[in-house]
Amino acid sequence: SLRASITVCLIRSIDGVDSYCENYSAESVFQNRIGSCQSFVNLYYECCSLLNIQCLKITGYIRENFLKNNEDLKNFSHSWNAIVLDQYTYLVDPTWGANTNYHNRNQIQDYYFLTSSEEFIYTHYSTDYQLLQPEITKEEFLSLPVIKSNYYRLNLSLLTPKQGYNQTDENIFKISIKTPAYVDLYASLKIDTIEYPCHLHTLCQRDINQTDTINCFLAPPTDGLYEIRIYSKTNHETTYQDTIYMRLNVLNMIQAITFPIIYQSFLEYKCILIEPFRRLVHKNEYLFIHMKIQDAILIKTKNGHD
Repeated sequence: SLRASITVCLIRSIDGVDSYCENYSAESVFQNRIGSCQSFVNLYYECCSLLNIQCLKITGYIRENFLKNNEDLKNFSHSWNAIVLDQYTYLVDPTWGANTNYHNRNQIQDYYFLTSSEEFIYTHYSTDYQLLQPEITKEEFLSLPVIKSNYYRLNLSLLTPKQGYNQTDENIFKISIKTPAYVDLYASLKIDTIEYPCHLHTLCQRDINQTDTINCFLAPPTDGLYEIRIYSKTNHETTYQDTIYMRLNVLNMIQAITFPIIYQSFLEYKCILIEPFRRLVHKNEYLFIHMKIQDAILIKTKNGHD
């Protein structure tokens, strides 16, 4: 809609967010070019009113990450809008959409304008206005994975697991994501401030049978509560962006492993490792290496530095 696009341009002219701003009026934020999230919501509401677009103001809570032990969702209050266009209701976050919390303010976050309620719920929660049937509880909201806008930009689909908090006693945990052929993924694994080396503890590759699916395997080194982050980009982009956050609680794991170290050629030729999934092999052990390498003509193996 052209009218909705005009309101985006008006919001985009604001310089930044001031969480301590006490004047929430649309006039104030437009004159001073700075305001709180409530100021953005009021300005967006006034713009829509002038253009005869039906608009609502919504208050609730947001999460950009999982809550820490001493944190409460009440500390992350936020405001956003809902608008009606062509008999459809969409959700709008003018604060996030204006990209005011990021260094590169020239890149507007289009995703947060005219967003469906099914996607918005992964980061925005309101007890009064969800547009979901049935509505979800705060506990259900907190149990969801944290899904970033890049997930929808690249047309990804989380297959398994669906929940944000998972528990296992296995030494390998798998996340499956339906991923277009032009998109690459990688994963990270951390506890608190300790991030474990990706080349030893994570492995993302195409599924052996479903080529439109990428499996991200994670090998936690010990018991504990881990944070998993999935990053993505297109083949033509140079920078990966945050995409999915999950938590993994590992209990009573018998024996940890590390993955074989892979090299750039493994990625270039889109190899798929089937077995073994462990880096450590024993002396005199019979080892069967099973891989899928599409269109391969010649394969050589080397034993150590031979």
